[in-house]
Amino acid sequence: MIKQTFPAKILLFGEHAVLKGGKALSIPYHKYSGGLDIPNNSTIKSRKSNALLKAFVEILKSKNVNLNFKKIDHDIHCGMAFDSSIPLNYGLGSSGALVAAFYSEYFDNNPRDIDNWYDLDIKNIQSQLAILESCFHGQSSGFDPLVCLFAEPMLYQNQEIEFVSQNQSFNEKFFIIDSELQSNTQKWVNKMMALLKNFTFESQFKEQFIVASDLCIDSFLGSNAHQLTKRIKALSQTTLNLLDFLIPESFKSLWGKGIETDNYYLKLCGSGGGGFILGYTDDWNKLKALQRNYKIEPIFSSVIH
Repeated sequence: MIKQTFPAKILLFGEHAVLKGGKALSIPYHKYSGGLDIPNNSTIKSRKSNALLKAFVEILKSKNVNLNFKKIDHDIHCGMAFDSSIPLNYGLGSSGALVAAFYSEYFDNNPRDIDNWYDLDIKNIQSQLAILESCFHGQSSGFDPLVCLFAEPMLYQNQEIEFVSQNQSFNEKFFIIDSELQSNTQKWVNKMMALLKNFTFESQFKEQFIVASDLCIDSFLGSNAHQLTKRIKALSQTTLNLLDFLIPESFKSLWGKGIETDNYYLKLCGSGGGGFILGYTDDWNKLKALQRNYKIEPIFSSVIH
């Protein structure tokens, strides 16, 4: 097997918003990646991965997906593992990269072999990827693995996918903080879905959180730096007010301090509850105190492959 790697992803905006018609903007993050491989020498790590892949494939066989299961079973038998540097349960798309790898390797018509992506039926690919990823999270839009598959920035709006240009000047303002807590995506997605059945919460979520998130995407794509800074602050405040249960308890004070001082603004990175927390600053000098106490990674050095 020739190993092909797929990058992690960072969902800049749109976490949970896509559940109720909001936009989402995601970029590949090449610092971390993963790919399927049949190792020459079996290790504890590869055997554990192989066992997890076996379980994943058994679930897949009950789904309506057009994969080459004969080839999959052969490779699983040969000890295939998912060799990945993407932190698990941290909001960077470890499941998305795995799903992308499976789709690319075992789907008969590999979309990455096609020169002109704009001729592809992206919605069909997305729906297939959503079925695969639902084996992990119970529900998936297919958007995350799509970004991992093509390793391109993408916008999701009105049920459509659009490739977008990478705005490097804005990427330099983003960073991630390690919460040192793993997050369970399915748990928090299920929690959100349950809350969204409440009419009052659903209305507030749409009118406050989704509106704030969508406006950030508009400013990002419109290259309006001043407007983006103001809107990310508003999104950070809205998240603290409405979705505080998704913020780790140990980060709530830090979250509020960023809003109060205007030194930085924090937002969810993925489903929340732990993992990485996404941050934004218009001046890196303002982060010196933060960097002394937390593990911070600027993302701009790793978004371009």
